[in-house]
Amino acid sequence: MNNLQAKITYNRAAYIAQSLIPILDALEETTEPKRELKFHLKRTFEELDKLVRKHEREYRNHGLIEQEDSNLAPISGQDMYNITAKAYDFILEKQPNEIVSIVELVKSYEAGGINYGDFEVEYKPLE
Repeated sequence: MNNLQAKITYNRAAYIAQSLIPILDALEETTEPKRELKFHLKRTFEELDKLVRKHEREYRNHGLIEQEDSNLAPISGQDMYNITAKAYDFILEKQPNEIVSIVELVKSYEAGGINYGDFEVEYKPLE
């Protein structure tokens, strides 16, 4: 794995972790998982929390990030982190059948030749 692939993998894991923490937290209060699983989830929760805090801190300390469209104002690393985290939350808060539908919709767009570069996103601070 080269350095760029490692960074992409790290970012994916950290964003998924920030969405997974509340899910694991809620699972702690259910009777569904067995005690042994809950024990291991607690340790996993602690490690995921460390990863998320480090990841967010890296974005917060990054400073301003230039947007692809030079006509748009730069955005702070913290705002970029928050916007991306909310996008991951949006997907992971969906029901499993909704996620499958979203994936199938995206696949059909990709099969039709969609170019994500044609969709410029203006990153604005969350309100």
